[in-house]
Amino acid sequence: MGEFKLLITLIIIKLKNRTMLTMYKPFSDFLFELENDFMNGSSIDFFTPKNDIIESDKEYRVDLYVPAFKKENFKISVDGRLLTVEGERTLDRELKYNVKESFFGKFKKTYTLPKNSNSDEITSTYVDGVLQIIIPKKETMSTKLIEIK
Repeated sequence: MGEFKLLITLIIIKLKNRTMLTMYKPFSDFLFELENDFMNGSSIDFFTPKNDIIESDKEYRVDLYVPAFKKENFKISVDGRLLTVEGERTLDRELKYNVKESFFGKFKKTYTLPKNSNSDEITSTYVDGVLQIIIPKKETMSTKLIEIK
């Protein structure tokens, strides 16, 4: 127990002697280098867009937030119960960016479809930066009573 207390005390002393800027300097250096790479024409060639998955009585809906894409930049495929969405947005290297905060590159997301989904009827639209994928549910069979004659 004494060694643990000594270790905690040493950590606290070291932290008190640092400023917040010094504590996070390695991380800020990484971000600075990353931003420099982007501005100098290098790029990270992948990103992961955010999404919402919504369920209603009749369908599942995936809203994928990918602004500034064109619908031609997407590929949606179904293989068994796997729905895969791929996209790519390329950087216009002829433009001189003073500030560039938007994402460029490729993404690929794969979703496992629920057993009650109708993969033959999946539709998609791309409006206002949102790729929306509608996955209808299969009609559920209701219990039917059979009359005895």
